[in-house]
Amino acid sequence: MFYPPPPNGFGSETEKRDNWLTLEGKTARIDLEKVIHETGRVMKFSAKFAKPLSKDDEGRRFLVAFYRETDEVEVTEKAIRNSGFMGGRFLTKGKHRMELPNGTTRPYTPSDFQVGKEVVIFKRPFLLLEMDDMTQHIVNGTDNPTNEDKMRYLLLLLKQQISLKFKKANEAYRSLAPQGTLGYQQVKEFLRSCSCTISDEEAVLLVQNIAPGSNGIISYDQFLEIVNAGIENMDEASLSARSVKNVNMTINTTMKDTASVSEIKHRHRQLRKSLQQKLIQRKGTVQEQFRLLADHSANSRLNRDTFRKSLNEVMHFNVNKPDEDMLVSMLFDGQQDENGDITFKQFQEFIDYCDDLS
Repeated sequence: MFYPPPPNGFGSETEKRDNWLTLEGKTARIDLEKVIHETGRVMKFSAKFAKPLSKDDEGRRFLVAFYRETDEVEVTEKAIRNSGFMGGRFLTKGKHRMELPNGTTRPYTPSDFQVGKEVVIFKRPFLLLEMDDMTQHIVNGTDNPTNEDKMRYLLLLLKQQISLKFKKANEAYRSLAPQGTLGYQQVKEFLRSCSCTISDEEAVLLVQNIAPGSNGIISYDQFLEIVNAGIENMDEASLSARSVKNVNMTINTTMKDTASVSEIKHRHRQLRKSLQQKLIQRKGTVQEQFRLLADHSANSRLNRDTFRKSLNEVMHFNVNKPDEDMLVSMLFDGQQDENGDITFKQFQEFIDYCDDLS
């Protein structure tokens, strides 16, 4: 039974009592990370009384279940013929708490349930004898908890984290896709940076549901749909399984390769465009630029080493090593002669090549 608080000198007794009667507790905050990781994961152990109170208790056997998503415990007694005990529900599933030696209590955790260990539930110590196969997979980390509920929560988590970390959509897109392409790799890296455990397969499924029918790349328009989904007031109802509908669980096994090819092609176009813009910014004709890049070579040809050196020292084309290797490969592979050189004509064809960046 609860009693109203004592007077504190503010307001009348009637007002204070009315305020106390209309108090409503806040809805418990949902641990989205835990829901994603633990949905559907139940640890089950066969058990017996560690300290039987009578001889009849020695033969009694139980099934102890721990629900990792909600930290709930359930105990069921196994029916044994001619034992004198009917079997069935011994302890109703609920958020029961473990009593500590200092008199306080705390919720049960997965580490409390191990084969050969005693776990005290309502002052009755149970000795855990064996675990089932699914529990063994959970303990070993070899279970595959990917299901529709987890995919729904991953979609919600992605929306939530984007909303929390970024104020503008274009800022978020540039951050998630610094190279200009947003695929399953970038989505996976972003969620992992948010302390979310996500596999390649789950990331592929996530992209499939965000950009159905695509080549594995999320366009900016599709990204805007995520950002503008209106998740600022996420509550228990919005995090329910019904808040995200029509989850596609059929994984496209070719999407990884398709996305990788699409990313490479898009990066090719970007690097070519960047080089074109650098040349436009400099004074002189393309032929003069070629001579400068070739370090005024006597044979009027350009080789890989000279091109690399000129990119940094002459053009100040500041790119990382992988992008530099990609640009060199684009220009020279399949075009160079037996000495590894290309001519001005080949260089001009590369620069003048028009490719749609959309």
